[in-house]
Amino acid sequence: MPKKKEKKLKIEDIKKNPDIEKKHFIHKFIEHEHEIMLGTTAIFMVLILVAIYIGTVAMENKDKIQIYYDGSLKIKYNIDISGVADIITLSDDNVVDKTSGEKREIKFSITNDSLTNVKYKVFLEEDDGMIELDNCKDKQVNKDAIRFSLNDKDEYSLEEKAEEGYLLKTGTIDASKTKNYKLKIWIDKESMKDVNKNHFHGRIVVINDE
Repeated sequence: MPKKKEKKLKIEDIKKNPDIEKKHFIHKFIEHEHEIMLGTTAIFMVLILVAIYIGTVAMENKDKIQIYYDGSLKIKYNIDISGVADIITLSDDNVVDKTSGEKREIKFSITNDSLTNVKYKVFLEEDDGMIELDNCKDKQVNKDAIRFSLNDKDEYSLEEKAEEGYLLKTGTIDASKTKNYKLKIWIDKESMKDVNKNHFHGRIVVINDE
């Protein structure tokens, strides 16, 4: 049986009867209802899978640590959801003012595994490898806009530590003891010289100073 030719909707018909346009739309919607349902279902499935993946990664990295050694010092870094430990990346999300912005937080501990007291130093080195990988050398924020605090104590700009080679902390750990640190680091919006330069890549380095 020959297929019935679909009648095209004309402007004259709509003018005569405005309800024709509504009926035409409903008819078209019913015709494509199956495709719309499949498309909507596919979108929801993708969103669910993405949520499951993010949750799985977060659970896998929860309470995980990465360990480095320098002589008798054992340095542990808590691994965050991005899977990194000692690496610090700041970008537009970490530009902080009074109403917005998120401070980056890194937790680490230093343990003295020896039987004598040990001196140590904590540095924040610029990560040239990540800068090259991210191709953002021309987007690096000015150092005096980078602010940090250790264990929620005094705040400093990174520029203030430049003469000391970006030394964040010096100290001594007693034999078989551990010191825990929480580094908060962010970009101070009011101190930025160019709002388009909002990148920073660094790495926490702890050394045995004996």
